[in-house]
Amino acid sequence: MDTPTTNLAEPAQLDIPPAPDVLTAIAREAESDMPNLAKLAKMIQQDPALAAAVLRAANGIMRMRKIESVAQALQVIGLERTHQIVLHALLHSTLGMPKNLRPSLWDELRVSAEAAADFARLLRTVPPPMAHTAALLHDTGFFLLARQHPDYHETLSLARVDPEKPFTEHEFERYKTHHAVVGFFLARRWGLAEPVALTINHHHDYVTVFEETTLPPQVPHLVSLIAMADVVAAEAVGIGRDKEWHKARGPVAEFLGLTEDEVDDMIEAEIAQQRTATNVR
Repeated sequence: MDTPTTNLAEPAQLDIPPAPDVLTAIAREAESDMPNLAKLAKMIQQDPALAAAVLRAANGIMRMRKIESVAQALQVIGLERTHQIVLHALLHSTLGMPKNLRPSLWDELRVSAEAAADFARLLRTVPPPMAHTAALLHDTGFFLLARQHPDYHETLSLARVDPEKPFTEHEFERYKTHHAVVGFFLARRWGLAEPVALTINHHHDYVTVFEETTLPPQVPHLVSLIAMADVVAAEAVGIGRDKEWHKARGPVAEFLGLTEDEVDDMIEAEIAQQRTATNVR
């Protein structure tokens, strides 16, 4: 279902949360010529879960020397990686885990983000951090819609097995909106880059997005990476791929200038890598 980017109205009765202060501060410092890491470290330390996540990431890199402070950790992992870690943790704590969604969904989004970044490095089409962010957020609309609609899991189950009808059309028929639009407004409210927000809005538009000339050039590339990354996530987490890749495979391969077999080979290699990483964790 092709949702126009113009004249989008925020879905009524949906409580889209504002951006947490620490996320806004990281984005602001990342744009500064002289980022104040001490100030950021102090903000992150106020949230034990955030501090633990940042320290865990830093110690995963520095295996020979234990990192014991958030300030040290920021020096090790840098602002980009810090933003990714904090964004994931804040999304999880803010959106929660509605009972009418499958419990593996946060793991799927994490793997999808990592796979999209890997594909971006391999294909050199968009910056890997942008691919990571777009993939991490692309299905966050699920959480907000599931809060409002007790039957939402039924809608998702129907959409996953339908080989023809666009995924978002199932949602729109019942709720007059869908998760891509909701995720678009969440990304905007959280101050993320406009290409990321627009990618979330269009991530099921596998035909029109590759022909649309008014979108930022990063958007069709990000949509293709997310479509591939979602296959990786489904297989690596163990839920099995749905019918969505059947709709995306041909258009994605054509846009990337690859054969469908070449795209499949890239996906299979990434699945193996993510399964290995999961076992290590």
